[in-house]
Amino acid sequence: MKNQINLLVIQIPQDLNKEINNIRNKSFTKTGNPSFKMLEPCLLLGIYKNNKLPKHIDKISQPILINKNAQCEDELLYFPVYNENGIINLKQNFILNELDLPLDKKICNKFLPLEKLLMENKYPIIFLASNVKNKETNSYNLKKNYKINDIRLNLLNVKFTELGIIYSLLDYRHLSNCK
Repeated sequence: MKNQINLLVIQIPQDLNKEINNIRNKSFTKTGNPSFKMLEPCLLLGIYKNNKLPKHIDKISQPILINKNAQCEDELLYFPVYNENGIINLKQNFILNELDLPLDKKICNKFLPLEKLLMENKYPIIFLASNVKNKETNSYNLKKNYKINDIRLNLLNVKFTELGIIYSLLDYRHLSNCK
């Protein structure tokens, strides 16, 4: 049985990446919840069925806005994404809306609840953690709202093992610079 999938993500700016990693490290230390360490900070679009991106992908004409306030729903902790018209069009063209690969769901959902994320259509989001019982999200908030102007699409291969997740970059495209 395969224990790997390809995720379509948008790379986030270095300053946002650093701030999210600081939140994750503090939260992991405080709670011991391993899901804080499972996925590199990125804007999660969904699962992609191929190992290469298509040669032509429509450009995104508007910046992507990340709300500084974390949200927690159904034990999923994440940052919501706004102004997503370009992302929704991208999703409709290239992303599977359900898991169709033979994953070992016990291993997959132990670390990253992709099935829940995809079934409930919560993406595009920046995933922080799963199995978060505390509905109080103020300690997870960012210092400010972020705007992603330089939009880079990455295709990540994610392998689930008993010890954790291993991921590697398969392909990427620079979609736009919306300044």
